[in-house]
Amino acid sequence: MKKLIVLLFNLLLINLSNAAEITTGNLLPNAGQGASSAQSIDNSIPKIGNSFSNFTSSNATNFSSEVEVTGTGSLSYNGSLLNITTGDDTTNQTKLNNGITLQSNTIVQNCEWANSSSACGNRGVGRDSYSTHLQILDSNGSVLSEINQNRNNDAGYGANSFKYTDTLIFNNVGANQFNWQWTGIDGQSNPGTLGGPNLLGANLFMTYDNTQLNQAVTQELHEVNKSLTESVKQVIIEEKIKVKTNIQTAPVAKTNTPTSPVTKSPVATATKTAPKTTQQVTQKTTSSTQQVTQKTTSSTAKTTTPTATKSNETKKTNEAKSNSSTTKTASTKKQNSTKQKNLQSKENKKNTIASALSKVDEEIKDVGKNLEVKNLIRIKAMTENQDLLTLYSMPFYPQREIYVDQISIADNRDIYKNVSLNNYIDLDPIVNFKKVMTDIKLEKQKLLNEIEVLKNG
Repeated sequence: MKKLIVLLFNLLLINLSNAAEITTGNLLPNAGQGASSAQSIDNSIPKIGNSFSNFTSSNATNFSSEVEVTGTGSLSYNGSLLNITTGDDTTNQTKLNNGITLQSNTIVQNCEWANSSSACGNRGVGRDSYSTHLQILDSNGSVLSEINQNRNNDAGYGANSFKYTDTLIFNNVGANQFNWQWTGIDGQSNPGTLGGPNLLGANLFMTYDNTQLNQAVTQELHEVNKSLTESVKQVIIEEKIKVKTNIQTAPVAKTNTPTSPVTKSPVATATKTAPKTTQQVTQKTTSSTQQVTQKTTSSTAKTTTPTATKSNETKKTNEAKSNSSTTKTASTKKQNSTKQKNLQSKENKKNTIASALSKVDEEIKDVGKNLEVKNLIRIKAMTENQDLLTLYSMPFYPQREIYVDQISIADNRDIYKNVSLNNYIDLDPIVNFKKVMTDIKLEKQKLLNEIEVLKNG
């Protein structure tokens, strides 16, 4: 077994020496598009531009530098993670099974609401919001992991635009596809046309480990996993047997003690027959002393019978105790022998695993690779042998019902009927005042600009 583990880790070292983390290019169809002229905070993030038709859109309108939404609008794209080439490396399912990380960067404008510090466009009363939804899917399209965070940060154009990043990490097997979706929501109770937040740019990258074990290493890992799994199973089973044995020990000792009453029957028979024999012998000896002999014999029988009975009972009881003690001693020796063998087996298995881990520490000095090799066997043992969980049948804590027969005090009455936050804001005089003042300022600025043009005319 030790030679097998040494060979395994030598093969792992050869394969891991060429392993590296690789980050792909932009996975969205807008890869290659230039940055939007409506933002100046990160020119490396491309606009949607001419790639708009490659996305799936809903209530969204594309312009040269931005995508605007009406009400609740969205832009989404679903793609495969297989056969993506970055430099000299191309993804496959084996590499993806090492785990992946998706990172999405997004730039937005969110100033089309009344209280925005950069109020613009078709603004309304309610505050607008937006989100980027990332999903990692398997080959059947089932969701393995996802993230979706809703935001409403105030943002304008140019240097006042807002950039945010969403990161999704998946450290398990099966990643095969991805789904990216940006959603903008107009906060008005009655949304106007193109009154929601605008998407100015977005990209999506994947980072993965290109480690790819060959068939020989995979087979060796399978054998080690099998050995470790059997060791864990054996330890669990032995612990269960130990618990059951400890529980059953006390009742067994009690049931072995009441053995002496059973021996009363033959003793009683012997004591009853003894007087009769004595009387017959006495009668044959002489007739003249028959009455005296009978009295003496009867008296002797009366005094001897309890003594003989007690003596016989004592002997039987001692024999029963001796037999019980012998049985217990033999059973204890057998249990001790079994326990000793089990402990030796457990120690051997622990020593084998400990020697494997120490071999890793000797051969791999890099902390990251050291942990990677150690965890590789453990992770595969857990993922490929889910039946281990069925062995844990005992609850961690015993179930106790503390609060029973409680009176329901919930109040299900609808207190605020037909009332929402947007309706309340629409009727707020302060909000309406600010909206009027903003319109006046904009109109004033417009008139001043026109006057300036006429002066310079």
